[in-house]
Amino acid sequence: MYGVSPYDIIRRLYPEIRKVMCLETAAGRIGLSKDWGVPVSVFYDTGYIINSEYFIGIKVPCLDDLQIIIHCGCECTSREQTICDLFRLPSSVQDRSEGLLFYYYVNNGIDGVLELAEKYELVDRIQKELEFLLECYEEPVDESDEPFPVFVWDGVIK
Repeated sequence: MYGVSPYDIIRRLYPEIRKVMCLETAAGRIGLSKDWGVPVSVFYDTGYIINSEYFIGIKVPCLDDLQIIIHCGCECTSREQTICDLFRLPSSVQDRSEGLLFYYYVNNGIDGVLELAEKYELVDRIQKELEFLLECYEEPVDESDEPFPVFVWDGVIK
């Protein structure tokens, strides 16, 4: 069996075009989410890419305006850029939520994201989303409420 990773797809398709992993693909590759990253999403600024079920090219005015890192030999948006992109472009709610929470806990806040979010006018939206997520995930559990009824078997079949 032959497997193909998002890295293989990026390297082999359109080798003459500079491509930067983005959105869910970047989130999965740099550890912001558990997503595998398919379809593979990339930003590009020159040339032409035909989108398919497995590969999506998003043309941007200039790749140099993005925060880019090198990950396993491929260009990829930074964690901060990826989170902002997940909020400003159509994307998976799951990846957006996972990424924001992961960043919050690893970095003890989201100051780095908010700095970049100002550029895209996303600060309020991201802060509201984080507040909502923290309420959901940090809601205290009432120990007296058991989530499922407890059945104790007495060993007798009736």
